[in-house]
Order: sequence, then structure tokens, then C-alpha cells
Amino acid sequence: MLLRAGMSRSPVEKLLVYRKAVAAADAIVDLTDRPAFAVDQELRRQLRSSSGRIQSHLQEGAGQGSDRHYAHYVSIARGSSKEVKGHLRRALGCRLITEDEYRVHWSRFDEIAAMLSGLKKFLDAQDDGGNAG
Repeated sequence: MLLRAGMSRSPVEKLLVYRKAVAAADAIVDLTDRPAFAVDQELRRQLRSSSGRIQSHLQEGAGQGSDRHYAHYVSIARGSSKEVKGHLRRALGCRLITEDEYRVHWSRFDEIAAMLSGLKKFLDAQDDGGNAG
């Protein structure tokens, strides 16, 4: 479950998806610290930026005044998780990461995207009887 039972507005840091996003972004920093990424500084920057935006958008969304607005930021965070996957594919194609590393990180961000979809559904259902889009 994404939120603890009975808590629609728990601190964002307590959300499992938030903790996973932080850990995944930290893993991307470790990955891109390797010398191989020196040949493509732009890809390094894009990977770090998109992975870090997930937690940022969750924080920003949690500070919004309604579940509808929160859900909007959750959708943006989900987009960032999908963006990371695109950059990972590029890193694989450029031989900056191995196939195994690609699979591990791809799966991690795929799981985060799925969890964010679930969080958005939950928020949409909380917002005025689930009429949010």
C-alpha cells in the first residue's frame, strides 16, 4: 500500500514510492560517477536530473492544497521515471552501462512508475469523489 491505512496526507517522506525514488536517484548518481560517463556529460546530466526530479515533484505535490493538484505532480514524477528509462537505453546503446545494469535500473524505475500510477489513482479517488482527470 502506498499510504498507511487511514492517512491520505502523511508526510511524503513516509511513502514507500518516495523512499524508492530517493534510493534510485542515489543509485543513478553512483552509476554516473563512473569515468565512462565522462565521454557524455549531457547524458550524465540528464540521467541525474530526471531521476532527481521524481522525489522533487513528489515533495512539491505534497505541498499542494488539493488532491487534484497533488495528483498532477505525481503524474509529472511518473513522466520523469519514464524519462530515466529512455536515458538508460541510450546509456546502454553508448556502452556506458552493461546489459545487467540496464535491466536492474530499468526495473527499478518501472516499479516506481507503477507505484506512482497507483498513488495518482488513490489521489484521484480522494478528490471530490474521484472526478479528477
